[in-house]
Amino acid sequence: MKTKTQTSTITLLLLFILCSITINGHDDHDHDNITSNGWQSFKNLSGCHSGDQVNGLSKLKRYLNRFGYIPDSVSNYTDEFDDSLESALKKYQLNFNINETGTLDDSTLDQIQRPRCGVADIINGSTTMNSGRKSKSRGNINSVEHYTFFPGTPRWSTGNSDLTYAFLPANNLSSTVKLVFARAFARWSEVTTLTFTETDVYSDADLTIGFFVGDHGDGEPFDGVLGTLAHAFSPPDGRFHLDGDEQWVVDGDVTTTSLTSAVDLESVAVHEIGHLLGLGHSSVEDAIMFPTISSRSRKVQLASDDVDGIQLLYGSNPSYNGSSTYTPSSNHERDTSDGAVGVTIVRDKASKVSVLFRSKTSYKPRFMSDLNAQIPTAFDPFAEANAEDSGAGSKEYVHVRTQQRNGRKSLTTVQGLKKEFSYNKILKDLKKEFCCNGTVVQDPELGQVIQLQGDQRKNVSTFLVQAGIVKKENIKIHGF
Repeated sequence: MKTKTQTSTITLLLLFILCSITINGHDDHDHDNITSNGWQSFKNLSGCHSGDQVNGLSKLKRYLNRFGYIPDSVSNYTDEFDDSLESALKKYQLNFNINETGTLDDSTLDQIQRPRCGVADIINGSTTMNSGRKSKSRGNINSVEHYTFFPGTPRWSTGNSDLTYAFLPANNLSSTVKLVFARAFARWSEVTTLTFTETDVYSDADLTIGFFVGDHGDGEPFDGVLGTLAHAFSPPDGRFHLDGDEQWVVDGDVTTTSLTSAVDLESVAVHEIGHLLGLGHSSVEDAIMFPTISSRSRKVQLASDDVDGIQLLYGSNPSYNGSSTYTPSSNHERDTSDGAVGVTIVRDKASKVSVLFRSKTSYKPRFMSDLNAQIPTAFDPFAEANAEDSGAGSKEYVHVRTQQRNGRKSLTTVQGLKKEFSYNKILKDLKKEFCCNGTVVQDPELGQVIQLQGDQRKNVSTFLVQAGIVKKENIKIHGF
């Protein structure tokens, strides 16, 4: 006969198993009802005003700091509704055409909760999103422009009007997905003197496009479903990153899908390409360069505000007559098989849309799966990790290590490559492949050492093996 203690234990165990099934009992494509963290919690701050002390205001301050409205970055924002928060809200309300109350009214919170671009609205303390410049006349109508540029008005040089773009090889995107970006580029080339050509050589492209998740080494980590959707860097950087956790609609009518977190890929691509070309954000809600876009919505046509801004940078396409004539072809081959390594196209038959999802099984290139390094727990950045590294033959090893800086940020080092290899060339390829900063330093004892931002141990080790620079058995990966 079972005791009461045994019965209670069995009951708890069964409850645990049932909970596990409820949480995990779905396949990789059961994305219909993903609950977004995003910024939905901000709705609990409705009605807050100066002098209030409310849990969650510190998170809102971090949000406003991220997008340039609170200039000073501190690690311990308080939940007090202070003068700095009120001032930031008034700037935000001005930029988004909301009544400047300095309080968290419903209109302000509705805008704040919307998915948006990760590029800040205010950069280096200056903004002209709502400057209200008078534009050139359009017929008999004088309009007001709100387009902006990055500080210093960076642009691509006049001698480089045919820009090349390439996709991160690790994503292994299908032709269907690439066609979405081709259409987005075509919308900008229609109104300017610029042309865009896809290339297979990622390291040589002017513009590089990739899907990433979380902290991916550029200082602008993604936050999961909704929230920040993508970000791009101004000329001549050329990087364009998208959040791999989003439910990206590749084709079909995004406005009719039942996927509540679905985001139209082309709409976001057109916006981010504007940043790649030098445009900042606009306060014109109909403009492509408006910072936010709601899920299940589509906006791909350039507004007059976008056209005037980009033509001021690059001039007008002689064939452009003042209105868009671009019509994307719908007669393309639809690929709904394995769309990517790390991102996969799934056809939602009920909604009649194709959606690009992050693969739950892996977000790494295929060739990374065969390098399962054991990472030790103890670490001295330039000491041998274990006795095996000392003695005969130790010089044949390439050592890939990581260390922490300032208690949080990581640094990866590579030491021991053969002298015939160019460290600077390898560094250039690593920076391009993994979108991180780095340098080559000269150590008095170890010689040349490659340093990379972030914990890139497995990325670097796999890259070296794949490129034929070093054999798998000759790599030593060290950890903290």
